[in-house]
Amino acid sequence: MASCVGESQDTGGEGRGPVPSEMETVTATASPLSTKLNTRDGVSLLWENKDEIALRCQPDPQAVPSSCVYSTALAAAKATASFKMLTDGKNVPDKSSGKYIAVHPASPAYLEWEKDGHVVLAPSSLQTVRNKRMDKASALMIAASEDSVFHFSHIVSYISFSVSSGTSPFSKITVRSTDKSQPVVSRIRVGFDDGFSFSLLPGDASGSVSFSSADGSNLPEGRYLIAVNPGNYAEGFDLSFENTSGSVAAMDVSGSFSVSPGEVIDLGNIGKLKFSISSLHGVVFYRDPSNSAKQKVVSAAGILSKWATSNGKWRISPFKEDPDYVHTVVTSSEQYMDSPADFPAVRFCEKMRNDYGGNWHLPSLTEINLLFNAYYGKAPWNDIAKDQEYTDSGSQAAAGQFDSMLESAGGEGLLKTADDYWICAQNSATGNMQFVNLRKYENGNAVQTEQKYVRCVRDVDEAVPDDRIVYPQTDIGRLIKGPLATSIVDVLWDTTYTVTKGLTYYQMKVKTEDPVDNTMDTYLVRADLSKGLDFKVAISDRTTPGYMDMKVLTELAAQTSTPSNPVYAMVNGDFRDIPNKRPRGPLHSSGVIYWSTFSLDDAYGHQGISYIGRTNEGRMVIGEREEYDSVKTNLTDCTGGGFILVDMDSSGILAYGTTRDPRTAIGYSSGNLVWMFTVDGRHKGTEGMNYTEMSTIFFALGCEKAVNMDGGGSTEMVVRNPETGIIEVCNWPSDPTEGDGGVERARPSAWAIVKK
Repeated sequence: MASCVGESQDTGGEGRGPVPSEMETVTATASPLSTKLNTRDGVSLLWENKDEIALRCQPDPQAVPSSCVYSTALAAAKATASFKMLTDGKNVPDKSSGKYIAVHPASPAYLEWEKDGHVVLAPSSLQTVRNKRMDKASALMIAASEDSVFHFSHIVSYISFSVSSGTSPFSKITVRSTDKSQPVVSRIRVGFDDGFSFSLLPGDASGSVSFSSADGSNLPEGRYLIAVNPGNYAEGFDLSFENTSGSVAAMDVSGSFSVSPGEVIDLGNIGKLKFSISSLHGVVFYRDPSNSAKQKVVSAAGILSKWATSNGKWRISPFKEDPDYVHTVVTSSEQYMDSPADFPAVRFCEKMRNDYGGNWHLPSLTEINLLFNAYYGKAPWNDIAKDQEYTDSGSQAAAGQFDSMLESAGGEGLLKTADDYWICAQNSATGNMQFVNLRKYENGNAVQTEQKYVRCVRDVDEAVPDDRIVYPQTDIGRLIKGPLATSIVDVLWDTTYTVTKGLTYYQMKVKTEDPVDNTMDTYLVRADLSKGLDFKVAISDRTTPGYMDMKVLTELAAQTSTPSNPVYAMVNGDFRDIPNKRPRGPLHSSGVIYWSTFSLDDAYGHQGISYIGRTNEGRMVIGEREEYDSVKTNLTDCTGGGFILVDMDSSGILAYGTTRDPRTAIGYSSGNLVWMFTVDGRHKGTEGMNYTEMSTIFFALGCEKAVNMDGGGSTEMVVRNPETGIIEVCNWPSDPTEGDGGVERARPSAWAIVKK
């Protein structure tokens, strides 16, 4: 047995004097709990033979902390036990420190000693069952002392459930909090400020916890405990049970749960589980957290292939990562139709479509990220670093389980024969194609004649009959395709997810009637302000009534967010009078009027002609600039705007035109609903939308009024990812105009949806 734990090994111990004999043995007592736990006496943890605890201290803040392992030998389980050190005494903590922290179990805990005398504990996010009983890694306990006697208490809470013989077999369960701001796994900061205390650090959370058997086999009957953060789970939990074939049964545990350290939320017997249909010829590696029927599948079959036979066979530039779009464009090209054999990687995915249905395609870089994390048992949106390699035992065990699922579905292991896989992306400067080394997560470019492995992926909605997806899938997509949006010919693809209660995000690829086959990506946020949300203007913290500062939207979102009032979504605001460094229209934010005039220029007749605001009573208003002076004192938040697109108080659709650009618009409808819309342009074969097309979209959405905001390189939408809690750019900003774009432009204002 090694003498020290983790990376905190103390190799010297010089200058510490003789080892205090009383520290060679420590006494540990488990504190009784107010609720039952699955221990032998039902109310408290009993120490057993070979139980281990890790003892840690740091007498000198500049020294390497000591971390030593103690173990007990018991003939029978007891509440109090003496623990003997498993070392030769060289690394025993110096008793002169006077402060010690001990953790049980020893192995899954990593403690990082901070200079201010605190430690940070990172519990494992993967819990296992061994020998048909709960692993003690699920029962994390901690104690602090200034002598050799430690009184342990639980610092985590538990979710409990029972599995009976009638329960459908499963090999893994994952728990997520419905409220993403309250993760179920977090780092824990321990301190001695007022005796012994600890607090959670949710900023470093993985967000969910998984429970599985050590070898990936089905879990046995009995009672299980999953260790989670103590706290208030106001919106309940999401539980997903996975079987060995990769199918998932989801459970929504609704209600509000407030749980203290050591307490148990008992869900009772989980009963018969209804698993989703196993996906044909592949393995599910990702599920939409808001809808488990929406899945991503990786094909079981993989072949060694070139992307295309010569460097000149195919180029697609400028390019935004959109694999289904690229696949469709390639397979409809004259080059492909003349000689499909010249595109073996694409042809393989096309054959999968024809033979089995579904939108099989070469994966995007985002999909490779998801696949990489799934393969190694990590959280779906775990940060991926170049040349990263997971070699720990947990990751390798997860990889082995994933390989076995692929093999059972009819294909060889994902990484057994090769590391490099083609993805659907291109280096626009050279025509090279991108590939990814999945073992190290290293991406690079290669000529199309190089041989890499092909592994197709597809999106699946199990609710679609015959496993074939027909778009549009969403209610909004069907509305946009309907008769009211007269300028939209078709919705080629759409998806949606819930950002938070009352706030829904939609993404759609639409086709317009002019020019022929003009397709573009659109992004839409629907916010119900009656669900505890607010709509407000965000500005730089350096802006004053006499000075306008500018920031990109991700910076504005980070600056505007607070723990109690996070920003959920945001779009750019007013146009800017560049020479005079001020907005074209008025600017109010949180009740402060920064500008109250319009800056007009005949050369920019589409700017500074309207205003959009929110009144003191919380009502949305949009009006012509001539109306602004009569209402400005009643507007807490306001910016200028461009053409009014829809006004149901007058003639309905107002704005017409043929000029295309990336655009941003905002509208509102009855029931306190706000709609924020952006459309890509100036890249990927589309110039964007004209005013007529945007007007008909807002008309179809039932908006009372809608207004065009600044566009072009200023067009941007950011939305908080509900899985990670991170604000992400949704659309593809068109700056810079040379090349592929994708760079945020600093703006003087933005409209934000925040928690009220």
